[in-house]
Amino acid sequence: MKKIQSNADTSWLNNLRVVATIAVIFLHVAAPIASKFGKIETATWWWANVFDSLARFCVPVFVMLTGALLLPRIYILGDYLKNRGARIILPFLFWTLIYSLNSILQNSSNLNWNFISNNLIRGAAYHFWYIYMIIGLYLAIPMLSTWAKKASEKEMLYFLAIWLISILAMKPFFS
Repeated sequence: MKKIQSNADTSWLNNLRVVATIAVIFLHVAAPIASKFGKIETATWWWANVFDSLARFCVPVFVMLTGALLLPRIYILGDYLKNRGARIILPFLFWTLIYSLNSILQNSSNLNWNFISNNLIRGAAYHFWYIYMIIGLYLAIPMLSTWAKKASEKEMLYFLAIWLISILAMKPFFS
C-alpha cells in the first residue's frame, strides 16, 4: 500500500474514533433496555431511549472513518486482501466460535453442521451484522479508491444520485 501525499492533519480522526467508540458502548448498554417498552418503568425506558437515540450516529461515523482512512491510498490487491482478510476474518471466526459455544452451553443446542452454518451465515449474535457490512466495504475499497481518484465531481454526484435512488427504492417512504 502506498499513501497519497497529503499535508492535511488527520489527528481529528482519532478523536472522532474515541467519541464513536464511547457512543457504541452507550448504544450497547441502552438498546437492550430501550427494547423493553411496557415491561419496565416508563422513566427508565425514556432515559434508555434518549441515550440509544443520541448514540446512533456511531455506526455511520465508523463507516465514514473507514472511507476517510482507506480511500486515499493506492492498493496492491493481493496484499490488501491478505492484510484486511486476516484482520477481519480470523477474529470473526474466533468470536463466532466463542458465541456458538456459549449458545451451546446456555441453550443445550446441538453442535451440528446446520447450527455452525447458521451462525456463520446469519451471525452468532445480533451485533455481528457490522462484520458482514465491513467485509463488503473492505472488498469494495480497492475499486472505489481507484475510481474516486479519477472521477470528476460530476461523476461523483451521479454516483451519489444513483445510490440515493437505490436506497429510496429499497425503503420507500410511502409504502
